[in-house]
Amino acid sequence: SFALIPHILIDNAVKYSRRGENTNVLFEENTNSIIMKIKSIGPLILPEEKDLIFEKFVKGKNSSAYSSEGSGIGLYMAKNIVEKHDGKIFVESTVVSNDKNSQIAETTFVIEMPKS
Repeated sequence: SFALIPHILIDNAVKYSRRGENTNVLFEENTNSIIMKIKSIGPLILPEEKDLIFEKFVKGKNSSAYSSEGSGIGLYMAKNIVEKHDGKIFVESTVVSNDKNSQIAETTFVIEMPKS
């Protein structure tokens, strides 16, 4: 089930990215963990949504401007799988510009897994 995580996060990043923007996958290693980051440019995830979007059937308020796909299950599944492997998952979303009536953000989903 752990192999599903990159697929879920990359699929979300592509689905909710602004047209023509790249999605970047980065790996880092430190003493105790391996970190995977999936970065994309798309809708801002509001601070109050950063924990909620990992709950079942919850989607970010601004997500519908980019895609009507999805049921709010992917991030819930990813979080459960990561936590069952003693890892952490979280999201960072920072405004980079304004587009019509919405804020555009660089959003990064971060997974940190212990090496042992």
